[in-house]
Amino acid sequence: MRGPAVKERFVVTDRATGKAWWQYGAATETAEAAAAKHMSDDQLRARIAALRATGIFATASQPTASHKRSRPPTTLA
Repeated sequence: MRGPAVKERFVVTDRATGKAWWQYGAATETAEAAAAKHMSDDQLRARIAALRATGIFATASQPTASHKRSRPPTTLA
């Protein structure tokens, strides 16, 4: 997922064919085209469930190694 496009257009390259073309952003698309790209609440819930099923989300009771601190946190005065 990402936020709104910042540029009016950007280059897309197909790795398999090497072909490149300009892709135009939201400023030039119709309301119908924009609506077709929006993720529904059901789609979001399904995607989150699929990601949870892979085990990539850590729970509070099962922190990942990256959540462990090597030293105590510092306090600000």
